[in-house]
Amino acid sequence: MKRFFLLFAFLAAVVTGPAAFSMGEEAEIRLAALLAVMRGDLVRPATPGRKARLLENASILPVMLRAVGAAQEEVAAARRLYDLIQENDRSRAATVLRHLMQARPFHSPPLAVPLPRALVLGQAIHREACAGCHDAQATDAFLPAENLFRLACEEPPPMLEARILLGVKGMAAEGHRNPFSPAEQAALAAWYRKGTTAACPGPRSSPLRAGP
Repeated sequence: MKRFFLLFAFLAAVVTGPAAFSMGEEAEIRLAALLAVMRGDLVRPATPGRKARLLENASILPVMLRAVGAAQEEVAAARRLYDLIQENDRSRAATVLRHLMQARPFHSPPLAVPLPRALVLGQAIHREACAGCHDAQATDAFLPAENLFRLACEEPPPMLEARILLGVKGMAAEGHRNPFSPAEQAALAAWYRKGTTAACPGPRSSPLRAGP
């Protein structure tokens, strides 16, 4: 049932996606974003919560790939990816995921306003929609809401923007689609990346930034 709900939520988000994209373009963007998020989760320290999220995402990858007309080889690779994650074979899973990402890279949306204005907008969105969970983390949760400023230090821009695109959920009546426009999502990412350095213990670099 949970897998069916995830698939339904994805399809609903595609159908109700931003008017700036066609249905096919929206599906491709969300697929590329999901691959980027999975890459981020796969290279971060393994936890039961991250594994559960990886398996949930991997379980709907074959359907998403078929929806955009992917070759049967890609669909088969996605099924293999699920098995490798289940088996805790993270090295081989990373290889399969890199192959899938090469054909479907996720591109960060550009800033639509000058950086100072984007930072003001991003800060406002964070305070209104994100701070409640991500600034006061429930560390005893199965999959805690991570500090987004720290993620901005540790992950390359495409992963962070992909998390924002897929991680912010709107109302059920709108298919749980992200309520923020691409410009607002870009401003939010800019705030996490440039608004403060307090969450970064050192230079903004990490093995995660080495790319897929």
